[in-house]
Amino acid sequence: MEHSGQYLTVENLLFYDTLVKSANIAKILNHPEEEKQYRESAAKLKTAINKHLYDNILNAYRDCSKSGLKHQGVSALALQVGVVPESERNGVMTFVKSQRFGSSVVLAYNLFEMLYDNDEGAFAYNWSTAKICRAGDTWSSGDIPRPGKAGPDCSARLTSIRSRPTWDGSSSAA
Repeated sequence: MEHSGQYLTVENLLFYDTLVKSANIAKILNHPEEEKQYRESAAKLKTAINKHLYDNILNAYRDCSKSGLKHQGVSALALQVGVVPESERNGVMTFVKSQRFGSSVVLAYNLFEMLYDNDEGAFAYNWSTAKICRAGDTWSSGDIPRPGKAGPDCSARLTSIRSRPTWDGSSSAA
């Protein structure tokens, strides 16, 4: 992802999500003024994100302000946290699914959770069980193993990820 712009989309999406969750906590704790302030701030930020960081031609969120790059993980996170207007959701989902899987390790969890939460579990599963050792994708980093798909280049990393040290220093299968 590009980080050269003044406003980073992922950081703003995470801040939006934090504001919404803070409002929910304030509601549970019966603090209506704080809830109102958090919701108003979240609404303003949502509007700004969609005005300045969304490309309505490609139905994708820019990596940062003034960026021409639009990574799928950024748009997936926008869907996950609820920033995408209802009228744009199908277009953004189409953009995310049309990209070759290449989300960063940081956003891979959000990408897959968003797909499962939006009834795209079969698509997510098929994506996650595809050929494992493509140069440059998240899986080739060895951070997230796929069951039964270890290639000759990845087997050692998968073994080390799947075994955990026990209290006595030996290892056991995860």
